[in-house]
Amino acid sequence: MDAIDKRKSVRTYAKQPLSAEQLEGIRALLDQEYPGPMGTRRSFEWVGQGGNGDAINTLGFITGEFGAIVGWAGEEPDALVDYGYVLEGIVLQLVDRGLGTCWVGGTFSRKGVIKP
Repeated sequence: MDAIDKRKSVRTYAKQPLSAEQLEGIRALLDQEYPGPMGTRRSFEWVGQGGNGDAINTLGFITGEFGAIVGWAGEEPDALVDYGYVLEGIVLQLVDRGLGTCWVGGTFSRKGVIKP
């Protein structure tokens, strides 16, 4: 519950990258199975810093050293409900770890993120 009160959008990040330990923790977090209330398919992946560094262009909305979590939802009618529910849980866990977060949508090219 504390993470909910602490959570705010961060758009300016430090110039130093995350540590290898922090990146490993993020990836481990994303590899876990989290049930959503609707039981639909979705997955999340870390891109950007320490990953596919050229994948995310936020058009200047976010600056400094940052990475991103991208996700995919199934085509079931309630897939986006599960997507948002689970991703917000992940975001709150990142806040608990002292990391800044910011939801971003529609400001980047899918071609830069999706692997051919």
